[in-house]
Amino acid sequence: GLLYSLSDATRSTLAEAREPLVIRGYFSAQTHPLLAPLVPQLRDLLKEYAIAGGHNVQVEFINPQEDKAKEEEAAGKYGVQPVPFQIASKYQAGVVSTYFNVVVAYGDQFETMGFRDLIEIKGHGNGQIDVALRDPEYAITRAIRKVISGYRSGGSPFSNISGDVRFKGYISPSDKLPTVLQGLRGNLDAVLADLGKESGGRFKADIVDPDANGGQLGRELTQRFGYRPQIASLDDPRPFWFYMALEGKGGTQAIPWPTDPTRDGLRRSITAALQRMGSGALKTVALVAPPGDSAEQSGYTHLRQALSDNARVMDTDLSSGQVPADADLLMVLAPHDLNDKQVFAIDQFLMQGGSVVMATSPFSVAVSDTITAMDQRTGLEDWLKHLGISIDKKLVMDPRSAALPMPSVRDIGGIQIRDVQMLPYPPFPDLRGTELNQSNPITANLNQLTFSWSSPLIVDSSKQAGRKVDTLAQSSSDSWLGDKGDATPDIQQMRNSFAASGGKHGSSTLAVAMEGRFESYYKGKQSPLAKKDEKPAATDASAPAAAPEKPQDSGVIDRSPDTARLVLISANNFASDMTIDVISTTLNTLYTAPTSFMQNAVDWSLEDRSLLALRGRSHFARTLEPLDRDRQQFWEMLNYGLAIAGLVIVWLVRRGLRIARNKRYSHILKEVSA
Repeated sequence: GLLYSLSDATRSTLAEAREPLVIRGYFSAQTHPLLAPLVPQLRDLLKEYAIAGGHNVQVEFINPQEDKAKEEEAAGKYGVQPVPFQIASKYQAGVVSTYFNVVVAYGDQFETMGFRDLIEIKGHGNGQIDVALRDPEYAITRAIRKVISGYRSGGSPFSNISGDVRFKGYISPSDKLPTVLQGLRGNLDAVLADLGKESGGRFKADIVDPDANGGQLGRELTQRFGYRPQIASLDDPRPFWFYMALEGKGGTQAIPWPTDPTRDGLRRSITAALQRMGSGALKTVALVAPPGDSAEQSGYTHLRQALSDNARVMDTDLSSGQVPADADLLMVLAPHDLNDKQVFAIDQFLMQGGSVVMATSPFSVAVSDTITAMDQRTGLEDWLKHLGISIDKKLVMDPRSAALPMPSVRDIGGIQIRDVQMLPYPPFPDLRGTELNQSNPITANLNQLTFSWSSPLIVDSSKQAGRKVDTLAQSSSDSWLGDKGDATPDIQQMRNSFAASGGKHGSSTLAVAMEGRFESYYKGKQSPLAKKDEKPAATDASAPAAAPEKPQDSGVIDRSPDTARLVLISANNFASDMTIDVISTTLNTLYTAPTSFMQNAVDWSLEDRSLLALRGRSHFARTLEPLDRDRQQFWEMLNYGLAIAGLVIVWLVRRGLRIARNKRYSHILKEVSA
């Protein structure tokens, strides 16, 4: 399986190292019997990294239990701790503390991987388990990319940018700006001067007034980028311009207004845009997820952990009407009743050339003793319709589906026996082969994907001019549509629903990727940020003075550049903990395909595709294609038949050899007797 042949992605990642890269394997001499065969495999693989990386890569193998100083260093510097395992052999039984860790260090950055990050476990009904390496090359290469990116992000923003960078400011004179922006304009000159010095002359700045020369530049900006004059609020309707962007070999990056109007806040916004233009910088994903008591309790723990492998993850609710300035990608999961400001934030992030990954559906599903699907208003219905996309209020049902444990009642001699059987669950379409787009990097390397409680996506092709639209996933041609009541695991009810629908079969689109120029839903409309919230006047003279007003970008960008990207998945629960845990229970191992899909979508959107070919190569989670009873019996009998045929062939070969040997001996004996 090419276990010891490093991919081109790994070799290119190692080539990015400019400082010494240290990879240390911490392995105990005595370890768990199931882990012991994996240690030589990891050692050999790490030696391949040393060979491929040359003098910049140093690989070491350490048994901390043999050197107290190194054990203290491993614990204090890298957080490496031994894990107690209970072992039993013909000689002894007891508990042994063992090390099974890999540490990747680069500069002041490091990543520590334990056995949970490196192995995959599959349980069996008899209590036995199988253990294998989950995909060590991906795990190690991902860690190397993360430490190199983290190290670079902490340095100068110009260190990863090739060529010159030019700041473009399309800003009205100070006397035409609202009071809240005049201070920001004053800080801008100082920040630009500091960045110019740090760049060594590679950073230039141009600030122009779009209304000069009869507004010719302003008309060009509206024509090319959809920029148009802004207003501070309905109380101050004077139009003004205040747009910022960076231009260089890495393309054009829009700079949003900082939520912090200070000099430091403005510098952070410009620095974040500079880092996005550079190569190898750690990307930032702004995540909008259902609210919970904590970030981990919002139902996407597995996804957060997977995204954190290659990016920073920050939570936001978009209540300010703006996406955080340092966000490279916006991910919206299971949106519920979004207001106008939140929709505006998504719209304008896309219009700035940003990338949006969204999982949404008209249904919200809850799992307890029963499975219940409820109607859910997302607040994005009109916005998606404007983009030429609608989501039908139906559930996609597919006979080729994942199996779930379902209660059933059997009548045996008049006695009803309750039982639990693994039965196909049509609301979980099992997608394989051509049902996953093999030409798009997001799905090209995924051999299987289960969609949970998904709805059909309908794309209006007449509204897609100037955009490339790829269907990423679609159900089989035998699938049909059911209503929300079909989420209940009742096979007979689902069959009745299918019969009631007229028995119409047909493939449904479940996920699309769109790339190109989008037109804003708010084009020609008043920005929601220009509306002032009503606030009661303070009557207490001793009350503290109100905080200074922060600037808000109340303008509307009418259209996006050609680099804008939108990935849309028509399932609220896609990649949620609930879905992953349900499917993992049936497989007896962690099901990672949905998180791999989302990671691929992030990498594709941010044009960081080096790990796409490595991700999704887990060992035990490669599920077999679901088969009906007749096909199961066919393959079962074929296996028996092949085994018997093999035995017959072996018997015939042995019989032929014995006959030939006897003839040869008889011939020899005749010659001797003669």
